[in-house]
Amino acid sequence: MKIISQIIMIACFLIMTIACTPTQENLKLTPSALEVNASETVTFAVHYGETEVTGEAQIFLRSTNEELADNTFSTSIPGEYEFFATYNNIQSEYVSVKVKEGAKLTVDKTIISTTGTDTATFTVTQDGADVTNESTLYLIPENGEPVALDGFTFSATETGMYDFYATVGDASTNQVRIAAIPGGDSDPDNHDFKHRGLITEFTGTWCGWCAIMKAAAHHLEETGYDNGYSVEIHQGDSMSLPYVNSLLVQFGAGSTNFPLTTFNLDRKTKIVGTHSQTSIEDNADRLKLLLESCLDEYECTSGISGSYFTDENGKLKVMATVKIADDGEYRAAAWLLENGINGEQANYTGDVVDNEEISIHRNVLRAVSNTSEFTGDEITAGAQGVQGFEWTFDKSALINGNPEDSHVLIFVTKKQENDKDDEEDDVYVLNNIIRCELGETVEFEYAE
Repeated sequence: MKIISQIIMIACFLIMTIACTPTQENLKLTPSALEVNASETVTFAVHYGETEVTGEAQIFLRSTNEELADNTFSTSIPGEYEFFATYNNIQSEYVSVKVKEGAKLTVDKTIISTTGTDTATFTVTQDGADVTNESTLYLIPENGEPVALDGFTFSATETGMYDFYATVGDASTNQVRIAAIPGGDSDPDNHDFKHRGLITEFTGTWCGWCAIMKAAAHHLEETGYDNGYSVEIHQGDSMSLPYVNSLLVQFGAGSTNFPLTTFNLDRKTKIVGTHSQTSIEDNADRLKLLLESCLDEYECTSGISGSYFTDENGKLKVMATVKIADDGEYRAAAWLLENGINGEQANYTGDVVDNEEISIHRNVLRAVSNTSEFTGDEITAGAQGVQGFEWTFDKSALINGNPEDSHVLIFVTKKQENDKDDEEDDVYVLNNIIRCELGETVEFEYAE
């Protein structure tokens, strides 16, 4: 009986300990309002269970991790702002507060060239009336306070994304973003874009038959094929990425048979193994045929302009501007690729493929812009809309560490209905793609 009593006491102690353990659900952050006008103050309270602990808690703005002073927040810049609280080593769920605009800011162009003479002109309206002359335009820097500008025009000589808002009396407008890129957009009203696709090769240096499929992709590149690009995704060798298995599941249907080639990130069209074990050209023709059929299946409704360069901190910077032709659900992404990586390639083809040449790997995937969603970040611009993106890669992702051996693929995916019986979810399929070399700007390219 004594042993049973001790067991019961220990069990009760454990139950009480678990019940008293702080959890995220017990900590609640509450704003005084979920929507406010610009410059109005929001006051926050923090409760742990039924007990108010505002005085002992810390409250932070999520985007900057900056702690709020006096548990209050106020800004003249409209937008959605997220907050969280910490107390006793636990964190609350995020809480969103909307700062509403009292007027509307528009601009005549959202893409300008970096010539210093290409000018964007802003207009402020309130209750349907033009109030530009009574307003003040502000440039929002990455760090620091907004800067009031003279007048309502803007031009740039440096590549970048520039954010603006305006005030009129006590009211603030929405934010507007302008992309400044070399060359700009030569035909802003054109939405008939040049259409290109992507060949994705899942491969490895240990895979003997992969040699001829790699050589086939190289052949397309060397002979000037202009309707698509290729990427090598390695598994099981020194070029493999930590998330390669997730890439395989999403774009290769989880197949473990290599070589595996898919097209436009749509896993329903693929080559498992080789088309020919004796001819590089026959395999290249097969790659081209399947990619062209994928391009014909879905209409191109997006265009991309992009730049790839090294910034002042030595980081690899990608800037892209996306134009959308038709309604739909779109995403944008950038993938970092590297050439000139040495790695002895197994080769089952005899002398069909040159061992030395195929052991210098090119177009090898080294990093993606979004590891939680490979098809990219959401594009919120609607039909006839334009949206800018920025991504940063570290050169440590490159095996040889030389940015000159790298390039990026910038692409747009679009949600398409999945007509496969064994899957319920719709899929994002590549809609268009461009390739940028280091130090290069690729302008919008339109169909001829």
